[in-house]
Amino acid sequence: MKTKLKKLWSGLLCTVLLMSLLPSTAFAADNPVTPLSTEDTGYELEKDTADVQITAENPGNEIQSAEKSSEESTADVDTNAQDTQILPENDESSTEAELDIQLANMPKAGADTYTFDSGVLTILAPAGLDDWKTDTAFGSADITKLVVGSAVSEVAATEFRNCDNIESIIFEGDIKLSSCMDPENTSKLLLPFENMKSLHNITFKGNANISDAFKNCAELENVAFESTGRVGGSSLKECPKISSLTFHDAITLTDGALVSDSSNPNNVLTELVFPAGSEVKNSLFSNYSALKSVTFEGDVELRQNVFNNCNALETVTFKGESTIGGGAFSNCPNIKTLSFEKKVIVTDGALYTTTENRNDALTELVFPAGSEVKNSLFSNYSALKTVTFEGDVELRQGAFKNCNALETVTFKGESTIGGSTFSNCPNIKALNFKKKTTLTDGALALSSTLVNNALTKLVFPKGSKVENNLFLNYSALKTVTFEGDVELRQSVFYNCNALETVTFKGESTIGGSAFSNCPNIKALNFEKKVIVTDGALYTTTENRNDALTELVFPEGSRVDSSIFYNYKALKSVTFEGDVELGQSVFYSCNALETVTFKGESTIGGSAFSNCPSIKTLRFAKKTTLTDGAFYTDSDNRNRSLKELVFPDGSKVENNIFANYKALKSVTFEGDADLKQGVFRHCDALETVTFNGESIIGQSAFYDCPSLGNVDFKKKTMLSESAFGCTEEKPNSVMTELVLPGDSTIKDSAFSNYSKLNKVTIKKGAKLGTRILPGCSALETFIFEADTPQDFESLTFTNFEPKKITIYVPDVEKYKEALEKDTGSDLNEHYNIEFVGRLKLHIHKLTLVPAKDATCTEDGNKAYYICDGCDKWFEDAEGTSEITDKTSVIIPASGHTLSNVPAKDATCTEEGNEAYYICDGCDKWFEDAEGTSEITDKTSVIIPASGHTLSNVPAKDATCTEDGNKAYYICDRCDKWFEDAQGKSEITDKTSVIIPAAGHQLSGWKTDDNSHWHECVCGYKADAAQHSFKWVIEKEANATQKGAKHEECTVCGYKRAAVEIPATGSTVAPTTTPTTTPEKDSTTTSASAVKSPKTGDNSNIFLWIVLLVISGGIVSCIIVYNKKRKCNRK
Repeated sequence: MKTKLKKLWSGLLCTVLLMSLLPSTAFAADNPVTPLSTEDTGYELEKDTADVQITAENPGNEIQSAEKSSEESTADVDTNAQDTQILPENDESSTEAELDIQLANMPKAGADTYTFDSGVLTILAPAGLDDWKTDTAFGSADITKLVVGSAVSEVAATEFRNCDNIESIIFEGDIKLSSCMDPENTSKLLLPFENMKSLHNITFKGNANISDAFKNCAELENVAFESTGRVGGSSLKECPKISSLTFHDAITLTDGALVSDSSNPNNVLTELVFPAGSEVKNSLFSNYSALKSVTFEGDVELRQNVFNNCNALETVTFKGESTIGGGAFSNCPNIKTLSFEKKVIVTDGALYTTTENRNDALTELVFPAGSEVKNSLFSNYSALKTVTFEGDVELRQGAFKNCNALETVTFKGESTIGGSTFSNCPNIKALNFKKKTTLTDGALALSSTLVNNALTKLVFPKGSKVENNLFLNYSALKTVTFEGDVELRQSVFYNCNALETVTFKGESTIGGSAFSNCPNIKALNFEKKVIVTDGALYTTTENRNDALTELVFPEGSRVDSSIFYNYKALKSVTFEGDVELGQSVFYSCNALETVTFKGESTIGGSAFSNCPSIKTLRFAKKTTLTDGAFYTDSDNRNRSLKELVFPDGSKVENNIFANYKALKSVTFEGDADLKQGVFRHCDALETVTFNGESIIGQSAFYDCPSLGNVDFKKKTMLSESAFGCTEEKPNSVMTELVLPGDSTIKDSAFSNYSKLNKVTIKKGAKLGTRILPGCSALETFIFEADTPQDFESLTFTNFEPKKITIYVPDVEKYKEALEKDTGSDLNEHYNIEFVGRLKLHIHKLTLVPAKDATCTEDGNKAYYICDGCDKWFEDAEGTSEITDKTSVIIPASGHTLSNVPAKDATCTEEGNEAYYICDGCDKWFEDAEGTSEITDKTSVIIPASGHTLSNVPAKDATCTEDGNKAYYICDRCDKWFEDAQGKSEITDKTSVIIPAAGHQLSGWKTDDNSHWHECVCGYKADAAQHSFKWVIEKEANATQKGAKHEECTVCGYKRAAVEIPATGSTVAPTTTPTTTPEKDSTTTSASAVKSPKTGDNSNIFLWIVLLVISGGIVSCIIVYNKKRKCNRK
């Protein structure tokens, strides 16, 4: 036996020696064989190897499956053990015993529960957790890699406690790891795999449920969860070297897991990706100082301080709906990309940074529809430039406070913006509201040391609400538009020095100081009724408005006190409907020229006081003017207004038009009520007409020395000195006066009219004492009353002693009454003569000019009418009376209506609702019959919307996509513009398009197998496998080797040259190894390994020697095995 063993070992030794002497080309013709390294094979090869065993009967040539019956395997092992014990102590038996021991000590499966090979412990079954500990072939210190098979579902904290050299752990299936009490010390809690100082890699291939595991594994670098899992307690806590943490399926991370101590922070982990369905709770990644990127693939709710103090964090991406808890990303000052693909709820302080640790990296934020953003979230984000809200949103206090670089904020849905949300953001230059918004107190306020010099335009959609102190000190703001009804509170736009245009398209209420100290407003447009409260547009004397020239107030408006005080450029004010004006509204508007009231009006005291340039003042309906409404003092005399017409029902109080030095004509269309001193000292006043019943207060027209005609159409009450003049400045113009019937004329009503020579007193007039003192030119009285007057009312003091003629209906009655009342015959003193009334009447004719008929009113031919008897005449002499008055009347023509169809407004052109217009009078109507007139034409006009411009940023062209220069596009009409104001339209849209460059392909690029052309963008063209041919570099001869290489016929790629043996040589050519791309370690292509072929110059002799030796070895093994069997027997 000993001799046979020696022969066996000698044969094996010879074989090895011959194999080592053979050149490598003996086994490779054209392609070398690349050996498989341990690194290439990895765990899978180890696992496959663990499934086989080697028996004594099959020591190397046959591989027997582990599935062989346990009975046969056990019998072999027992027999081997028995043989080892009974071997005689001689050389042959000793050698045989040694071989048996070597075979017995080969890697084995402990009753199929575990395997151990080359430092790799594989637990195959739960029992293996204990079985391996009884194996004397290895110890805890020998384990460098642990594989827990899929049959094991739980590992207790007591397992593997002393395996300090484990570097890698793989869990093949679902696993649960949990803490437990130390059986040797019940006051101590044992944690699974705690303090494993050599552990570098952990892989969970199934569902992982771990609690308090792997704490303080200081060298741990890679952790992979390939399925779902739950990581709780202090699992992976204080593992500062984790550089790769991967989750392939939903993961739940509970409070305290993965926490990094601030004294020993994790400064290597740079990226995290959480699959959909993951849960991440409090304080997990706090102090991970190298973390740069975090991605959430699905919906997620983050709790407090999850990523607190991650100073290097740059990119955070949420691909599902998310809720971000307080402090989740607080003090992460380097976040520069924060992406939300679906709605997000961000709670108080979630991304808060302090002033000392502020974020200087994040430049843009986009919040999807449905998002909620609460208090103090992005305060102090000093690089943030753009914020967009895609849907409805409610922002809480301080959300973007102190964002100094913020330039553009866009709200695409309805929004509520809380107090101080954007306060102290002085560089906002675009604030876009697509739908209604509510701005609460101070939402965009600036501190007293800050001024916004960037924002130039604001548009508020319908339904918006704007509260107090919002745009204070926005010094560049030029245009503000309110699309719908709005109520503005106090100081909204206070001190906006550049503000030029304000437009209200709906009903509006403007609070106190809303636009105070905005001295450059030059257009203030109200399309519907407005209520302007005290001081809303007030400017001081030092900061007065010198720009606004025109104002139009729609029907229903109300304007309170001191609104337009000191507006020095204002020239025209129009009120379209009924209006009530407070005190001093337009006080000291020096340039004001035209004021028009189209409805009923009430004008407060001093409303237009000291407006000396008013030259047109129109009242379309009754008006009430209170004390001093249009008063001017001695330094601001009005020298422009020439005419006034007051509608029926007007009431004019004290001193309204006193000292209007240019006023020539005053007309009251109907009943009038004038108070004291209304027109006193109007030196140029010539004509006053009262068409209705009138009450004229004391001194109402006092000292109007140019008054030549006063016409009373109906009964009048004249107070004392109503039209009186002074002796120093008597009236020297009026010659004739008619006092209306049923009237009351009090003392000195017409005193000192030096040229007055004829007075007519209508029937029913009641005369006061001395109504005509100082009228020294009186010659004629006409009394129309049948009953004589109370002549005590007539005192002719200061009359010149000359003849006065009195015309009366009944001479005797009047003479008798005169003598009775006076007690004397006045004729003796004043030469009074009574004349019968029949001598009296002479026609006084007034021309009624011709007038064209209109659609609704009759016209007439020219004619004359007698002021006394109302007869009509064809001529000025009154010789041809018109008895048929209808002969001069031209009937109204009726409306001729044309339809104006509805038209939509555009950005630049007004539209309108459908209506009808009369071709004759240009009046507008709602119906084709002309029964419903449209008096307010603005009600059917749809204003031009104006462009709503969005910036399209510049984009470089790529190889396949066009780029463009920066431009602006209108969201409504799709027109393109060069500027943000929409002034410069781009009519040729191709002028901003930068065409795609097309691929710029390189020359051929190659690897060992293929070739292609490549563009700088990464695109590959013409990719194909090489098409090789052999190229002879040097021909071989009998004594010298040659060389040849393979060369691609397409791209010219050359493989390394190989030898061509000398024609007389018997040695196979050697192949210079070529570098090939790394391949799958478990496969080798057919082209990579080739068997020797006919004609490849291999030495046949060597093959014959190998076959002979192999046959001998096989024979020896067979004989040896038979001998062993015999010995066992």
